[in-house]
Amino acid sequence: MDVFLQNTTNLPQILHHEMFKVSKDLFQQPKETKVKNTGTILGFGYGTNFPTMPLVEYISIENAATVDATNEFTNLMFPSGNDDFCDTAYTYSKLLSELDATVTRLAFSSYGVDESCYDLINSSFYCVRFLKYRTPDPEELNVGLHPHVDKDFLGVVDTNHVSGLELQMRNGEWISYYPSPTFSSIFIVIAGEPFQAWSNGRIFAPLHKVLMKGTEEKFSIAQFSFMSDKIRVPKELIDEQNHILESSISPNILFGVVRLFFVGLTFVKRCFL
Repeated sequence: MDVFLQNTTNLPQILHHEMFKVSKDLFQQPKETKVKNTGTILGFGYGTNFPTMPLVEYISIENAATVDATNEFTNLMFPSGNDDFCDTAYTYSKLLSELDATVTRLAFSSYGVDESCYDLINSSFYCVRFLKYRTPDPEELNVGLHPHVDKDFLGVVDTNHVSGLELQMRNGEWISYYPSPTFSSIFIVIAGEPFQAWSNGRIFAPLHKVLMKGTEEKFSIAQFSFMSDKIRVPKELIDEQNHILESSISPNILFGVVRLFFVGLTFVKRCFL
């Protein structure tokens, strides 16, 4: 498992469409309102106008799969209230967190690891990030996101019909993802570098980027899972042919790398493998 498309019937198309509708409402809020979403971890709150990535604007909900966190975020962004946004964001995030956990459990099971490894899943928490990419001005580069490797454990990405996402495969080839203009229950599942480290290199965390090539704005919604426990390579994944590459990763290191990327550095290299 490196990156793949996941079709799920658990998330109705009407919920997909409603989620993107309310996300547009979110970005239409005044900037002085959006900047209030600071986040407890730098890079998790609100960001825009990065020197090297001027096209992207993002705003995140920490622990969006919980009612309290989504309520708090909604009250911050919509002081007069917005039940549609709150209900839609919570339902959507809850379903994506269940998809994330299912994929992770299947991956763990496929490697035959000890049941104790499943405690790592129980330590996970989620960040939902709304992303908007505007079209570039004539004198601007078309870079939405620079090439990077995700520092979350696993990412589940939903997008509107506008293309732009490109991923680098193990053989170095870059491929473009073209979303279906009609079918909207397909998600892109991308392994992060901590998952690659946990698997002792068996799972590949791909470089990916966003390039804006058309005349339409691109909207994406990504849910990232992070582990609050230290990530360790299971003993079942270490043998004479597969020596240990990284014994453990502290969550604090990962959050520091996330911060570096979202303050506008042009490229973040692989940190662990």
